[in-house]
Amino acid sequence: MTTEVHDRGMCKDFGLTHCPVHDPEKVLEPTLQVHERAGRTWVRCLADCPQEEVLVALDRLGLPVWP
Repeated sequence: MTTEVHDRGMCKDFGLTHCPVHDPEKVLEPTLQVHERAGRTWVRCLADCPQEEVLVALDRLGLPVWP
């Protein structure tokens, strides 16, 4: 799993960080779940950002998580 994505709430295969789709000044709490399962990285925004937007934003940050 890419360590740059983690900022708090980490355990071995799960993390919670800020969603790159949100304005960081409006959404202060981390909403992006990051899981590693079977060698793949999975992400989900708890604030219901469209998955495609999350994946594109992560890719732009140099963190491709394409399924």
